Amino acid sequence: MDVRIAYGIDIEEVPDKIAEMLNRFDTAQAADLVYLASQVLKLSSPQLAEPLLDQARIKLAELDKILNDSQMILKGLVNTLEAEEVQQPATPEVPNAD
Repeated sequence: MDVRIAYGIDIEEVPDKIAEMLNRFDTAQAADLVYLASQVLKLSSPQLAEPLLDQARIKLAELDKILNDSQMILKGLVNTLEAEEVQQPATPEVPNAD
């Protein structure tokens, strides 16, 4: 069961937090399971390959959740930054006295 946890952090820390979320997932595990399943199939053992593929799919589903969460947070960050740019008045240029 998934549980959503919300807490506040400084806006400058958001990119690092997203990177931390992405780095927690080990993509090599899913790739290793797929590779192992292909090797088992070469040995003519579909009964052993099927659960390996199931495990790989579960790992990839976990990755998809992490990517989705990261993308949603990133979209929010981008929207916030763009809104701040629009709200900030342009700094008037001072003519050069040369």
